[in-house]
Amino acid sequence: MAQSCISLEGSTTCPAFESSSISTDSTLVGYFPFLQYVSDRASFDSQLQQYVQTSYVQEKYQTLLGCSNIQLTNTSDLYARFTTTVICNSIVQNSIEPCSLSSAASRPVCAETCAQYAESEAYVAADSALCANASSGAAQQIRADFTNCALPANSLSQGNCIEGIDNEPENCGYGNSTVGLCSYCASGGINSTDTCCYNSNAENRCAGVVLPSITPTMTFPTSTATATANSTTTSTTAAAAGGGGGGLSGGAIAGIVVGSVAGVALLALLAFLCLYFMRRVLRPPPTTLRRNGSLSSGSVLAGEDPQSPGSAGGMSSPQGMASQQSEQLPFFKDYYSQDDIHPGDRVAVLWAYQPRAADEFALERGDMLKVVGIWDDGWATGILLDERAEEWEARRQAQRDSGVSNTSGRGRDSSPPVSGEIKAFPLVCVCLPEHWRKTIEGDGSTETGSSAHQGTHGS
Repeated sequence: MAQSCISLEGSTTCPAFESSSISTDSTLVGYFPFLQYVSDRASFDSQLQQYVQTSYVQEKYQTLLGCSNIQLTNTSDLYARFTTTVICNSIVQNSIEPCSLSSAASRPVCAETCAQYAESEAYVAADSALCANASSGAAQQIRADFTNCALPANSLSQGNCIEGIDNEPENCGYGNSTVGLCSYCASGGINSTDTCCYNSNAENRCAGVVLPSITPTMTFPTSTATATANSTTTSTTAAAAGGGGGGLSGGAIAGIVVGSVAGVALLALLAFLCLYFMRRVLRPPPTTLRRNGSLSSGSVLAGEDPQSPGSAGGMSSPQGMASQQSEQLPFFKDYYSQDDIHPGDRVAVLWAYQPRAADEFALERGDMLKVVGIWDDGWATGILLDERAEEWEARRQAQRDSGVSNTSGRGRDSSPPVSGEIKAFPLVCVCLPEHWRKTIEGDGSTETGSSAHQGTHGS
């Protein structure tokens, strides 16, 4: 094990991850600054507990979700269900390479748990007493949180993923949040008979607690045989109970649902399925580097020999290609239109994406990239451009108004010279720029994409 890796055996904050280890190298510290103060398992538990109650609340609810009335002196109720579990999972998944973790030692959290976390996060954001004046991008941010949490392929395999309740059995996974626990276990609600409600003595603890009246706004379908998110209950009690993610005693999600158009719901499911299948292809065996194949864009990963990003050989035959059995494609059908995406095309980012490896881009809605290579696992390599999607639209409109024709009629118009770092990105997060605006506008109030204005590469 690497010297900067710490075993989680005996951890009190991440007990279900006891077979895992976490890295404290500079990359992980960049993602989770509290790790710079961690030297052993005990200090990890202590620092993580403090982080969840302070810095995490400020970053998540105040900065990303835009809540204007955050009281950092008492953050107990600003705790989405299984928050600590999701953070444990993120640290472990990002420690796979530096700590050389096997698949057994890096089991991800289950997609069902990710959905429960995101739905609970949406519930907190909708409670004006906890989160006043949430930003217009809050729903996209929450969608992105769900997508990033559920990215590992094994998150859909019940026998190979970690249930949130196994890591946080107390208070049904709501930490010290009385509002969260009582909303989930509300008398007469669909979760009131859940064993965890009984074990948490919810009936007595919630007596006299006034719950907020919140209209359900979001749902997070997972592609498991037992997952369900079709509850249409609109009563105050059921809505409050559903805020925590639905009844789990039968292994199903009774999600927070809005009456949305069927096409948008199918789009969200399609996007998730695409992410699932591409992650299955990308997950290498424990003895190999993670995503060392179609995602290798010439950047130097641990254990690789340097390549020139600009060399044709480096892009058409990246290292590890044979072992990953991934092939380059001449084109790929745009998920959001009838058009094809070709190398050389510009694409615009619809859904935000947080990188899980050094050779992946951090993306936010409106970023634009030039496609360099397309791979049969649903990923592409490309270059981040200075131009934003809004600027591309304005320039295109100006050309139309002036009578200048766009000879390509596509996203391949006069792209700037190839420069900058070549990295990988999931094709499910992008579309051809001419379809960007109408896809966003078609998203409507349901915000079913996995987007968020959370990336670091805006222009």
